[in-house]
Amino acid sequence: MAKEFLSYFDFASIGTNDLIQYTLAVDRGNRAVSGLYSPYEPAVLKLIAITAEAGRATGKEVNVCGEMASNPLLASLLVGFGIRVLSMEPRSILKTKSAIISMDVAKAKRAAEKVLEMETPLEVEDFLKGEFGVDGSGGK
Repeated sequence: MAKEFLSYFDFASIGTNDLIQYTLAVDRGNRAVSGLYSPYEPAVLKLIAITAEAGRATGKEVNVCGEMASNPLLASLLVGFGIRVLSMEPRSILKTKSAIISMDVAKAKRAAEKVLEMETPLEVEDFLKGEFGVDGSGGK
């Protein structure tokens, strides 16, 4: 419903911590199930990609906040989805900014397309590390 919602609003902001928790029905604060909480989960990534596409289709900005935005690997993927505004804790800004500045946006778009075809969080994480390096900067 992202496209329909965006017809009523000026922008959308995706809170990834809650999105992951509710999509996966996993409370990251509950030790019994917190190991199932993953920002690399394809279902979550597809929801973000759908919302980003809805933003482009309606000419509305889609922002992302939460831990995903502060992870250089995932921030690179978010840029590939078309997200251009990321909100994060101040301590994460320099590392994430460095990864984004040094990345090739066309490469990020190609990586995003491939990720949307993947089925497991581990597959996504391993792929992103191979594409962008462990630190997300594009180097190995």
